[in-house]
Amino acid sequence: MRRAFSPLTEKKSVAAYAIVELHFIRAMLQANQRTNKRKETAYQFNAKQKAALDNLEATLDGYNDDTKAEAETRLGKVFSEVYFPNEYEAETDFKMPSTVFLAIQKHLQDHNMSPFAALRDLLHRTSVVSKSTPRPDMIWWRGDTVTVGKISVDTLKYKEFLQTKLQETEKFVKQNILLGLFTLQELDKCCNLSELKDLSSRDNEEDVPGNGILLDIRDGNFDNEDSDQFFHKLLQHRKLDIKQDASGNLVFGRTTGMNWISDIDKALGDVQFLCHATQGPGVDQERTGGFRTGYHKGAFITGQHKEILRLLPYRVYRLLWILVRVIRPIELVVLFDLLIKHENRQAVILAYRQRIWVSYGRAWSPAQLSDNLKFCMERGMGAKMGARIYRHFSIAIQQHYPETNYGRFETTAAEQARFHSAVVDLMAGHIPDVADMNYARVQDILTKPGLKAAFVRVLKDWHKFLGFSTGPEA
Repeated sequence: MRRAFSPLTEKKSVAAYAIVELHFIRAMLQANQRTNKRKETAYQFNAKQKAALDNLEATLDGYNDDTKAEAETRLGKVFSEVYFPNEYEAETDFKMPSTVFLAIQKHLQDHNMSPFAALRDLLHRTSVVSKSTPRPDMIWWRGDTVTVGKISVDTLKYKEFLQTKLQETEKFVKQNILLGLFTLQELDKCCNLSELKDLSSRDNEEDVPGNGILLDIRDGNFDNEDSDQFFHKLLQHRKLDIKQDASGNLVFGRTTGMNWISDIDKALGDVQFLCHATQGPGVDQERTGGFRTGYHKGAFITGQHKEILRLLPYRVYRLLWILVRVIRPIELVVLFDLLIKHENRQAVILAYRQRIWVSYGRAWSPAQLSDNLKFCMERGMGAKMGARIYRHFSIAIQQHYPETNYGRFETTAAEQARFHSAVVDLMAGHIPDVADMNYARVQDILTKPGLKAAFVRVLKDWHKFLGFSTGPEA
């Protein structure tokens, strides 16, 4: 027998029927507040809807028993204009506040993850396809000229440019940074640079973090004997208009001091470019300096941290050593006297201690490093080539010439040569398969070059076993 109808009396049951409407009103009021503060919101209101929401909010702010009737009237007005509008100016029904609210309620709640799961699955499938698809061809060779995208560079002229750039930078450092007080060779001999060893007091500690012959950042003091020798010469010849003030403190001429700081910035930019261009395969490993770098791309997923040794040609390293070890302590003194406020000094000290590429009291950002590379390449070779394009350019050169590709594409390459070829890819931050798929891809290569060479070798051996010749018979 059917139970007779009776109205609900339990408060929870009554509230259950009104919970959606309550959430709707709350969402509309919050969205209207964001609109008033000119913040982005998913909801769009016309003039009537906005006025109704403003009026309701004003009434609720001062709500009491006397304003209860007015609040109910204005609440009804909000439902009338926002939830059941007779005429709405939205472009489509999907932009109506009620439609947006219901979509959010249905699909963007914590307990309903199906849309997010579908989105994650779509992203995963897209990522798999993307990683499995080789990049488009972007490298073309014509003689010794390589074209990267739309940028062409003659590699012979590029090598000449690097030599010229090094000579110009050495001359600039001698005249503008060392101020004619030392030649590079004199400073080299005076500081015994070519014979310098690890700063550690114990032997075999080259892998100690923070330890090196440029800086030993385990020591908070920038002072060192090499810098002191140059500073004493600076004092003797009164360079940078250096003098003592009434308190006995050393002060520097503003014009000469700031020009010197500017020249250091320029010299460091040129040396940074030379370091970037020359570190890597083919560098003499004896009596020079370099970096032990960490490359951690993808480490969060793979857990692999790639520690890579990068060596510089001796003349390039000598310039870097002069700017960092000899000049930097004095540069800081000049900056503190002329440019850096006392409250900012600690941050500057940390930047100069922890970074190689830093000037004017600030560490260089990755964007600045890329812009500097582009500036040097455009000025020297007429090629606007930032860090990303330059990476393909340098890899293309390395893979093209026998002196540096270690028989990468040869089927008869010795095991030692193949090992060096894999090391080249590691120094570029990836494995051979990734290199073949994504970097400096040449025209008409569909199969990975290394794998293609192996295919050819296996097929030739199979033909030979069966008594056939792979090529035309003589």
